[in-house]
Amino acid sequence: MHLLALVALLPLTALPTYAAPATKRDTAPIYDGSQVNGKTYDYIVVGGGLTGVVLAARLTEDAGRTVLVVESGYNEEANSVVTGE
Repeated sequence: MHLLALVALLPLTALPTYAAPATKRDTAPIYDGSQVNGKTYDYIVVGGGLTGVVLAARLTEDAGRTVLVVESGYNEEANSVVTGE
């Protein structure tokens, strides 16, 4: 079972790592699905938990890739516990 888990992680560790040029990316939350209707993405990550956002960050190290992270849940931007304000 441990070998199977390691084999599943091989594609992640095999991704090339290099510094991409700093570019401004659209990281604003999308609350209306029509905002992504008709757009294409290189990768769609379903689940914005720890693993999902780490995977998305690794995928976007190449500035030429586009990634959409889909997460269900409530808008917590105004929650001071979440934002730390």
